[in-house]
Amino acid sequence: WLLPGVAVLLLVSGVGSYNAALSNATQAYDRSLLNLALALANQAQLKDGEVRFELQPQARQILLTDKFDEIHFAVYGTRGQLLSGDEGVYPGGDLSADRFEDGHLFFDGHGAKGRPVRGVVLLAPVGTSELTIVITETLTKREMQVGGVAEHAVFQQPVEPGAQARAAHLGHRQPVPGDDPR
Repeated sequence: WLLPGVAVLLLVSGVGSYNAALSNATQAYDRSLLNLALALANQAQLKDGEVRFELQPQARQILLTDKFDEIHFAVYGTRGQLLSGDEGVYPGGDLSADRFEDGHLFFDGHGAKGRPVRGVVLLAPVGTSELTIVITETLTKREMQVGGVAEHAVFQQPVEPGAQARAAHLGHRQPVPGDDPR
């Protein structure tokens, strides 16, 4: 009768661990996306009353190189024209100004190849104008981190106390070096 209880406990523990790991990974990687958008915003310049955005190839490579995920970006001018980056990065749906928090909005969507992505839209002031910067990345790192944390919580943590108890129990049965077993 203990087995169903232990199974339910493992299931609840796994779901709780997965949700906590997903929340923590989302916050950390979202912050990284926002930092990337802010770095791109710093490249914008106001020249002759017009917003210009030029990203050197070396800077593009540094900003967008990732071992695990595909990162895409788009920088839009005040009239919605694409200044730099990739077409099709801008998310669909309701992007009304009241949904933005501190000038940015995180979203979930699908990339150009249909893969799930997480992204951020940043409204970046440049002089009296405003750029819209969109960054997306695939979810490989997030999934790897969340899966590893959940796996550890479900399969390794419950085993460790049992292993410690067995070792303690076996340790009491074995003679201590230097003791006379008689």
